[in-house]
Amino acid sequence: MATVDDDFSFKGPLGKFTFYKMKGVNKLVARSKSGPTADQIKNDPAFAGSRKVNAEWKGVVKLSKAIRQGITKIDHLRDYNYPPLLKRVTSNILKANTEGTKGSRSLLLSKYRFLAEGFNLNTARTLESIISSPFQCSINRPALSATIDIPELLPDINFRNPFKLPLYRLIFHLDTVSDFHYDALSANYYPIDAHPNIGNTLYTDWLPFKNAEPATSVTIHAKRMTELGEHTSIIISGGVEFGMPDANGMVEMLQTSGCGKVLKLG
Repeated sequence: MATVDDDFSFKGPLGKFTFYKMKGVNKLVARSKSGPTADQIKNDPAFAGSRKVNAEWKGVVKLSKAIRQGITKIDHLRDYNYPPLLKRVTSNILKANTEGTKGSRSLLLSKYRFLAEGFNLNTARTLESIISSPFQCSINRPALSATIDIPELLPDINFRNPFKLPLYRLIFHLDTVSDFHYDALSANYYPIDAHPNIGNTLYTDWLPFKNAEPATSVTIHAKRMTELGEHTSIIISGGVEFGMPDANGMVEMLQTSGCGKVLKLG
């Protein structure tokens, strides 16, 4: 609906035209509406390909959301709006499945886990730029656990602290993500396996950055035992937080002073 301003000029849609103001132009600008209608996209045979893309996009979005829920405990470490980039990853997982019919292909994370491994929640300072020696991670599916080998941490050598904060701790999270399949009856995507709700988080102690720390290993277990379906992936994410002691001696993690990533799927 078009609207009238105080000077009696108007803007917005009116019939087949949209009126609006443009920077550097004193007069009102009119643009004719173009593009297919919603009915054409829904029913016209010419847009059959678009309908297939739109149908599969629902699955791309749902798998992306499921992965984000699987790494929710390190979400606070991000420094940018990563969901659009994560959708690109899940879109690639969809494209990798060449066996299904386009428009209803399953999203098989369990088959293409490597496409999501290493996903970073940071752009300005990635985990690799802070801790240059890699974490090694192994997943034990029957035991619902994962072991992370933490490298020796040498201040200002392979461990950097651009935030200049005195303390740090490492965080690791274990969770699960299901594959998604297309249901023709509802024309929508759903997880193949039920979510077992076994997520668990492990924190190291707060440690002074100035001290070197020897290499060590930590094992994180699911918070309860259950049997996983073959279409369920265990996802391990991790990162580093930096903090400052408050007046009561409690350590407060300062926002935007950490970084994290997806370490492993299995």
